[in-house]
Amino acid sequence: MTETEWLETNDTQEMVPVIATHSERRLRLLACAVCASFEKYISDQRAREAVEASCLYADGLISADEFESASAAASDAYTEAFRADIQPARSVALYACELAATAGIEDWHLQDIFRAGGELTSDSDVAFWIREIVGNPFRDAECADEWRTDTVLAVARRAYDAREFGALPVLADALQDAGCDSADLLDHLRDPHAEHVRGCWALDLVLGKE
Repeated sequence: MTETEWLETNDTQEMVPVIATHSERRLRLLACAVCASFEKYISDQRAREAVEASCLYADGLISADEFESASAAASDAYTEAFRADIQPARSVALYACELAATAGIEDWHLQDIFRAGGELTSDSDVAFWIREIVGNPFRDAECADEWRTDTVLAVARRAYDAREFGALPVLADALQDAGCDSADLLDHLRDPHAEHVRGCWALDLVLGKE
């Protein structure tokens, strides 16, 4: 796959080999973002809570026991729905949530989650979330240490911890004031059409997260 193809494709299955080398944290957050995008189809609270638990577990904010409990509950929710032969879309959504809350995120988990996303939203939406979290793997994005001023880090940590992603243009301004000249980084933080989530490649870069 070329850089142009990466930026334009909506074939999420073709994107899997490119993103599979990323950290489990980032892949888990990607799986959670895709599941959250079709939240209206997630009929069982256990599945919703499992996706949130997976997101928190990715950042070490809950224990392994807490995560395993939420994962088991998501599995129960899907099994019960499958046996009850509920609406297909809801069954697909619950299956994707179960995969997002598994102990390890494998290639086939991502492929099935992306496939579910394409059924419930659109392939273009799923491709958007992939690029939101993975960014452009054909470019080496960097954030110089001198750009990470106290102000920059305070804004970035607040945005990440509180999920106040509306503050990312403010973060871009603070970075620019600190001397940042990375158009890719600044443009993504200021993109008026972006819907940011935990795992956003630009915010992760500023915070030094893998």
